[in-house]
Formats: sequence, C-alpha cells, structure tokens
Amino acid sequence: MTEAILGARQEADEFDDSMDIAVIGMAGRFPGADSVEQFWANLKAGVCSLTRFSDEELDARGVDAGTRRDPAFVAAG
Repeated sequence: MTEAILGARQEADEFDDSMDIAVIGMAGRFPGADSVEQFWANLKAGVCSLTRFSDEELDARGVDAGTRRDPAFVAAG
C-alpha cells in the first residue's frame, strides 16, 4: 500500500468508535415556533408549547367520545 493510503486508513481507524454525529439539515413544524431556530430557542428557554384540546375542539375535529375516554388517548399536541 502507498503511504497515503496507509495514512488515511490510520486516520479512519481513530474515528471508528466515535459516537459523534453531524446534523446536516433539519426542517419541521413545531408548536409555538415559526422555525427550527425558534424551536431550539424555546427548548433552551424552557418554553412549554403544549396545547390541550377541549372536548368541543376534539368534537369539531371528529374525535369521538369513545376515543376520548381511552386511557391511552392524550388530548394535547
């Protein structure tokens, strides 16, 4: 092997057990934030963006009473 290939292989071996990751890009829709940057700022500031829905709001969206009574159902978003 050439010296350059050996050097590259040794360098790669140094990082084989690394747990580092890189976030290349991110997009999404988040309650209380118009952008990803605002979402992260809200998280860092401890802003609660949770919305709880009333029975009337859930009715208007077609969520039936049986679903709302299910203990696993969460009327929030």
